[in-house]
Amino acid sequence: MFNKSQIMKRRAFITAVAATAPLLATSARATTDPVVSMVKEWFDVKDKWLNFVEGSVEDQQAWNRREVLAEKICTATPITPEGIVAQLEYALDDFGEYMVGNFHKDLDHKLFANIITGAKGLV
Repeated sequence: MFNKSQIMKRRAFITAVAATAPLLATSARATTDPVVSMVKEWFDVKDKWLNFVEGSVEDQQAWNRREVLAEKICTATPITPEGIVAQLEYALDDFGEYMVGNFHKDLDHKLFANIITGAKGLV
């Protein structure tokens, strides 16, 4: 059994929790989402790929790198709002007029399922 001196007063507890909330929010926002860097690299590779001669070694290497990045982007779960936005930007650019279920290895369906999973974790 605790006596009154051992129990933290409600007001002190609420004050302590309120004081730590900004620290927790700052820590969460400081997290780097790997999805953001993958999407940035995908766009960088795409921009270079568009300028290579079709069928050249550089063209094939860039295409292969884009495919590797596409699979990583589509199967990753974002951990920040920035990651969610990056995945959406990627999806709009790469999938264009495709609809869910029509992309290689069902990656478009996996992408949107992961976006939903990530968003739920942030709420």
